[in-house]
Amino acid sequence: MSVSKKKSIKKKKEGGRQVAGFKSHVIDTNGAGDSFWGGFLYQINQVGKRPEELSLNELDNFARFGNAVASLCVEKKGAIPAMPDLSEVEKRVKRIFDK
Repeated sequence: MSVSKKKSIKKKKEGGRQVAGFKSHVIDTNGAGDSFWGGFLYQINQVGKRPEELSLNELDNFARFGNAVASLCVEKKGAIPAMPDLSEVEKRVKRIFDK
């Protein structure tokens, strides 16, 4: 998995995909990568599967969630104080599906 400000790229034996990022008003990039991984791993924990059991579609959703967490984090100053709560992340993720 690699991450940039515009997308995340994930790979498995079956192939890889790009997942678009979210537009953000960037204030401070400290914590962006850590917040992405925190969101991504949170999603893995929620499904209770081993990493090798995950489908590419599940990984898409997890990367999208991680992107949402990171996009919110960079909109505030400081890494820890900028971490969003779950409701903020869910709202941002939902925004993409409501279009």
